[in-house]
Amino acid sequence: LYKANLPEANLPEADLYGVDLRGANLYKANLIRADLNGVDLCGANLRGADLNGANLRSAKNIVTFGPIGSRGDFTYAVRHTDCIMVQCGCFWGDFEHWQAKCRAIHKDTPHGRAYAAAADFITSYAAVYWQGGKDEH
Repeated sequence: LYKANLPEANLPEADLYGVDLRGANLYKANLIRADLNGVDLCGANLRGADLNGANLRSAKNIVTFGPIGSRGDFTYAVRHTDCIMVQCGCFWGDFEHWQAKCRAIHKDTPHGRAYAAAADFITSYAAVYWQGGKDEH
């Protein structure tokens, strides 16, 4: 499914174990409880995708954390060729824009500090695993 065009695809509980979804358009796809174990999501468009309960164990080029922030939801950072994209609530955009938006909205509140800590983690994770085309995680 490399670079597949799957906007609004309905794939709940789909077994996508080990599938190559690099560059796939998963805009608003329903991936509830889908098995994404070992899937390569580098460059995938996850804007509006529902990953609730999805198995992301050993998925490549994505890191997730949560629940976090004002929505108490999970946030996803996806490696793209030239940037890191973030899915956080209804936000889908590049890492720097996400950081700026979090700072502007949440400032030095507990949510703002949690988002800042998450940004630090994403930066550190990317430096270790995503530099130079490495795909270890």
